[in-house]
Amino acid sequence: MLQVMSRVIASRQPTTISREFAARLDHLDSSKNIRAVVMLRSVNSPASSTRGTRGQRAGLVRKVREGAAAALPSIDRILKLYHGKRLSEDVGVLGNIVIEATPDGIRALAASEHVKAVLEDQHILQLVNP
Repeated sequence: MLQVMSRVIASRQPTTISREFAARLDHLDSSKNIRAVVMLRSVNSPASSTRGTRGQRAGLVRKVREGAAAALPSIDRILKLYHGKRLSEDVGVLGNIVIEATPDGIRALAASEHVKAVLEDQHILQLVNP
């Protein structure tokens, strides 16, 4: 069953993952776990065009986190199925979590209705001026 799901997921390119990241996943060892940042859809994600007060901003962060946290049981089921794990205990202020999973697990997450985007977890290096 896992192989059938993997083929179905690989056959459609989710828009939640970039073509470049998907191409890199295609060339990785299928049993190797890699890190990714998963941006979750928040059911309580109100759009705001104004800065608001400190209290309003704190309330907005709380709503985003609570809304995104509702997706965690589904995300955890996908991760378990693909021998992955959540590296973030809680949802970040932007509705994000860091995970580790196989390439097929990352594709499965990208195909989930609860996921807004999957990003490569890349190291940022400071450039030194010569």
